Amino acid sequence: MFIRDLDGEEYFLQGVIKHDQELNGDERIDIDIEYTDMNSEFLSKQDDLKMWIILFEGKEYRIISSKQTGFGDKYQISVTAVLYILDWLNSHRIYERIDESLTVTEAFNIVFNDTPFTYSTVVSAPSNRFEGIGEGETRLEIFKTFIDRYGYEFKIVGNVVYLYNQIGNDANFEYRYKVNAQNIEKEVDASEMWTYARGYGNYSDDDSDTDVVEKAKLKREYTSPLAKIIGIREAPPIRDGRVTVTSTMDESLKKLVEESVKISFTADIYDMSQQGYDYQHAVLGDRVFLVDERIGLDTEIRVVKITRNFSSTGQILDLEITFGSSNMADQYGSNLSTAAKDIADLIQGRKSLPFQALDIISKSMVTKIQNTTSEIIYDTNGQHFMDKKNNNNIMTMNSSGLLLSTDGGKTAKTAITAEGIVADTITTGTLNTELVRIYGNGGNLQLATDGMKMVDNNGRERFSIDKLLVKSAALGTSNSNVYLATGVGNEVRTVDISQIPSDGVADSYNYVPLRTLGIRAKPSSNLYIGTELEVRFTSSGFKQDDGNIFYKDIRGNTAYMNSVDVNAGNNLYLRTQNGKEVRFTEKGTTDSYVDIRGSIGWLDSISSRDFNYNFYIGTDEEVRVTARSLYNEGSTIYRPIRASTFYGKTAENSSEKYKTNIVKWDVDASEMIRSTEFYEYNYISDLEEGSDQKSHGVIIERETPKHFTRDDDSIHLYEVVSTIGKSLKEQIELNDNLNKRLEELENERTTS
Repeated sequence: MFIRDLDGEEYFLQGVIKHDQELNGDERIDIDIEYTDMNSEFLSKQDDLKMWIILFEGKEYRIISSKQTGFGDKYQISVTAVLYILDWLNSHRIYERIDESLTVTEAFNIVFNDTPFTYSTVVSAPSNRFEGIGEGETRLEIFKTFIDRYGYEFKIVGNVVYLYNQIGNDANFEYRYKVNAQNIEKEVDASEMWTYARGYGNYSDDDSDTDVVEKAKLKREYTSPLAKIIGIREAPPIRDGRVTVTSTMDESLKKLVEESVKISFTADIYDMSQQGYDYQHAVLGDRVFLVDERIGLDTEIRVVKITRNFSSTGQILDLEITFGSSNMADQYGSNLSTAAKDIADLIQGRKSLPFQALDIISKSMVTKIQNTTSEIIYDTNGQHFMDKKNNNNIMTMNSSGLLLSTDGGKTAKTAITAEGIVADTITTGTLNTELVRIYGNGGNLQLATDGMKMVDNNGRERFSIDKLLVKSAALGTSNSNVYLATGVGNEVRTVDISQIPSDGVADSYNYVPLRTLGIRAKPSSNLYIGTELEVRFTSSGFKQDDGNIFYKDIRGNTAYMNSVDVNAGNNLYLRTQNGKEVRFTEKGTTDSYVDIRGSIGWLDSISSRDFNYNFYIGTDEEVRVTARSLYNEGSTIYRPIRASTFYGKTAENSSEKYKTNIVKWDVDASEMIRSTEFYEYNYISDLEEGSDQKSHGVIIERETPKHFTRDDDSIHLYEVVSTIGKSLKEQIELNDNLNKRLEELENERTTS
C-alpha cells in the first residue's frame, strides 16, 4: 500500500484499513495512520494529507477528510478516502440544461466526454427522456440519475466503468451460521411500505401545459390485500406516457407496491482462505445462500455491501457482508455520496462502446493484469492461474483453449476454443472482417469491405447495406427517434427503388407516396410545403383511375393566405359553432375589426358590433328596403320598416306608377278624428332603461280607426297623415261655406 502526495511522490503507507464497498454506491477506505518509522517518511514533511492519493489493491483513492489526534508520544491521522473516479466525477459539473430523449450512448457521453475515464456497456437498454439534466449538477449526480433510469449496475475497473443489468455471479455458495458466518442479523425497513398506487400512461409530452392526470388516456390503480389490515399507504404515482398496454401498467403498479418492504441481513464472515478453501468469499452482487436455522432463514440472497478490515500487512482481520433481497438491492442502488436528486422512474436503456475509448479501456485492462499476483496450479485439466488476493478470479489454459472465471471456475465469463470465442465484451482497435460469414439457425450474415448482407436458408436476401443503398423490410430504432440525414441544402426523397442509382436530378425520378401519422417541423420553426403548382389534400388514393379527385378537409387554428376560392359547386361556407360569430379582424388580432366589401349580403339580421354605439348604413343615394328580389329589373317591391323612433326625413312612394284601383276616398274623416281618443302613457322599454319620459298618441286597441294599422301592432303614419289631411280639408271646406254665408248675411244687412 502506498500514498502519493500532491507533487506525485509516492511513499510506503502503514496502517489498519477499513474498506467499504456498496452495490451501485460508494467505495471508500478509512485508515488510522500512526506516526511510525515508515510513515514518518512523509508525515515529517507534511501532516495535512487532504487530496493525497492512497493506492490500495490496484485502485486509487482520494483523501477527502483527515483528523489529527495525539497518540502515544506522537500523533496519528485518521483519513477517509473515496475512489478517485467517483471523487473526480463529483467535483466536475455540467452547466447547460438538457431536456431531450437520450440513448444510452448519448446519456453516458454527457458524463464521460472530456474526462480521463470511459465506459463500456455490456447489456443494452432503450432510450429514455430526461428533463432538467445539468444546470450545474455534478457529473456524479447525473451518472446516478442515468443508472437509476436505465436500470444499470456498474463495476469499475481502472478508469473504465462497466454497465451491466446485474453484476456478480450465481455463486451456488452457502453462508451458514457457525460454519463460515456468525452474528447474522435481519433488518426490515417499512419506512416506504405502500399498499396503494396509481399509474398514468398513454399520453404525449408535447402538451406540457396540461397535467398528466388530465391528459393520460390510460389510468390504473392497484390496492394490496394488506390495505385491509394496515390501511391505505399511497405510493408515488407511475407517470410514463409510453406505457399504453393495461397489463404492463398493472404489473408495474403491483411490483411497486408488493416490493416496497425492504429486508436486509448482515453477517460476520470467516475468512476461509486461511484454511486453504479455494473460494475465498463472495463479491459484490453475487447471489448466494444464507442459512441460520435459529431464525428460520434459508434463502438465496444478493451481496449488496462488503466491509473488510485489513492489518497493516494486508491480512483480513474481519469481514462483514450485507445481504439483501432484490428490493434491498434496489434500496442500495445508486447510493452514491452526492447531493443528487432522487429519481423514481422505472425505465431501461441501451449503449455501445465508443471507439475513442479503446486506449483507456486497454490501459485499464493492462493495469488490472499488472496489479494481480497469481499462483500457478497444475493438474490434469491444465494450468490454473489464480489471483492470490481473490481466489474467485481464475484463468485455466490447456490444449483445448482458455477460460476466464470470476467464481472460482464454476462458470466462464470468457472462453476461447478452436470453435470460437465467448465473451461479454470484446475491445479491439481493428477487426478484419473481409468475407466473414456469421451463421445462425435462420441463415447467415455476410460481411465484406463493400457492404453487409443477410440471407436466409433459402438464399433469399433479407437485409443488405452498401455505400449506395440500404434494403430491408423495415427500418426501426431502439432509440426514441429515427434519423434520415443528408447534407445541408439537400433532400430526403422517396423514389422508385428501381431508379437507384441515378443522376441525382430531381426530375429524373418517379416519386412514391410517404405514409405516416403526422409531420412535425423543427422546434420553434415554420413547416414548409414547396410546390410549383398547388398543394392538394385528397383521399389516400390521390387521383383516381378515371381522373376524379376526392378532396378532403383541412383542420387547423389560423390560416394565412391571400385569397380563398370555392373548389367545387357554387357556394363557399364559413361555419362556426351554434350561436357564435364569423369575425373579420386585423391580422394577428381578435378585436381590431376591419371592413367587409362585397355585392349582396344574405343575412337574417344585422346588429351593431358594440353596445351603446350607432349603426351606420352609408350610401350616396337611397337606402331601399325591398323584397328578396331586390331591384328586380325595375319592378321593385318595397317592404315596411319597423322601429322605435325615426329621426330625419321620411317619404312614401306616391307616384301613380306605383298604384292601381285609384278612386276618391269618400269618408267623413272629421268624424273619424272626432271619434279617435288620444292618451298619455309610458313606454315599458323606456322604464326598463330608466327613463320615465311621457309619450302621447293613440292606442290601437282603443277608439282608433282600423285603417291606422296594418299589423295590429304599429301605426301606419301615412294613413294617419292622410286621414288628418282629409279631415283638415273637410274643415277648410266647412269654414269656406261658413265664410260665404256670413258674407251673404252681411250684404243683406247692408242693403236693408
